[in-house]
Amino acid sequence: MRNARVIGWCAAAWVAVTATSCGGKKPLPVIDPLSNVSGHWQLDEQQSDNSAGKIAGAMPDGDRTSGPEGPAAGGDRGGEGSGGGWRGRRGRGGMGGGGARQIDAREIARRRQRAALTIDLAQDAPADLDVELTPVTVRFITHSMLDTLDLKTDGAKKQTKVAGQDEDDQVQITTKAAWSDGWLVVSREVDGGGKITETYVRASDGQHLYVVVQVELPRFGSGRGRGEGKPRTVQFRRVYDPATGG
Repeated sequence: MRNARVIGWCAAAWVAVTATSCGGKKPLPVIDPLSNVSGHWQLDEQQSDNSAGKIAGAMPDGDRTSGPEGPAAGGDRGGEGSGGGWRGRRGRGGMGGGGARQIDAREIARRRQRAALTIDLAQDAPADLDVELTPVTVRFITHSMLDTLDLKTDGAKKQTKVAGQDEDDQVQITTKAAWSDGWLVVSREVDGGGKITETYVRASDGQHLYVVVQVELPRFGSGRGRGEGKPRTVQFRRVYDPATGG
């Protein structure tokens, strides 16, 4: 279970959610100090997991999600890093040999490209992160990427599209945020490419922000694999410290 693993990483972060009535409307959560992840944070690369290594380690040789470019299609990244390139690594055309029909090769390439896009998004950790949190909204500001993301924390979906495999191919990304057991959980689902779930927890001393990242990647191959059809799950964490200066 994801929450059990989060507790394992952040044992001190036991969070209780209380509710208060609001003029007869649905009660809103009161943000516990450990749930209040607001602040200006900077990535602590030494304390953070190597996401590229974690993803590469979860990909056995021959898994077609990896393709000829390697398990994570970006394993040369040393650590988290801002990375860029999240629009993506293009899956290469046919799988070569094997008598695969052209339509099969194109579909495999399309799926691989979308899985690579999911991996890119999962690895694209901002070096600096501003978080503004209320019981009903959250705003993420990444200055290095000149990006702002506003979400409601009631599970409302925000949908965007990015370029896909071909010029006329658009990949839909669905992002939403919600409270779960007192933690802020943000998920991004790449149509046909997998899902990223980020759980935000503040350390009991308030001096660290933990972001536990779970990546679910689709499996596709010959159809003979034991886990065919079940997503492959990879989990790692990022650690942020309070930003100094600026």
